[in-house]
Parts: sequence; structure tokens; C-alpha cells
Amino acid sequence: MQERLSDVPSAIVVGTTVSEEQTVLVTALSRPDVLLIAPQLADGTGCSALERLRSAGFQGTAYAMVAGGNGACGADCAGSGVDAFYDKGQDLDRLVDTISLLAQDPYSVIAGTIELPRTRQARCSCPQRCE
Repeated sequence: MQERLSDVPSAIVVGTTVSEEQTVLVTALSRPDVLLIAPQLADGTGCSALERLRSAGFQGTAYAMVAGGNGACGADCAGSGVDAFYDKGQDLDRLVDTISLLAQDPYSVIAGTIELPRTRQARCSCPQRCE
């Protein structure tokens, strides 16, 4: 993903994380405009991290990168404040296009001048049954 985003003008990857705590810390310190989360992390979940960040005032755009046709853990992430889901196998180009639009004009989202993908409704199919 980082390699794909390197082709997007104005997009800078400010950090990558493997745990919920790292996600909260890096996001709080770097204050990104866009946060990409994975529902399952090595320790904790990206959805829980996002919920914590939202309750602490994070107002950036948040996208969940899910795997599988139904978007594993999608339903659980919907309540955490995620703005949209992208399937890692099928939606990567669409995600990069969306981030390109945001990088060109971050205020267009506020003004409602571009249409972003709507959040997908999905059922969790993870073995751990996401929190």
C-alpha cells in the first residue's frame, strides 16, 4: 500500500503500525488527514483504535482495509466511525483514486463536492469475531 500511495502527489505516509496502541499513539502524534486501518492487528483491532481516536476528537477520514468478499469485521467497524470499507483484493485502485482526490482538494469532502464511496455493510467473518 505504501508503494501505491507513493504515486499520489501530496500523499505522505506518516506511519505504519501493528497494534492498537501503536495506531492510537501514531495517529494522535501525527494527526493524519486520512487513516487506513486493518480490522485485525497483531494486538487489538484497528476498529477499537479508531473508536478510541474518535472519542478523543480525531476528525480525519478513516478507511478500513478488509479482506474477503463480505469485508471481514466490517459490521463491527461500522460503529467505530469508519467512513468506508475497501477490499484489499478488489478495491485497491478505487482506494488510491479516492485518496488522490482527497490529496488534491482535502476541503472538497467538507464542501461535499466529491462523492466518496459509502460505507459497506458487512458481517464479521473473522475467527475471533471482532470486538
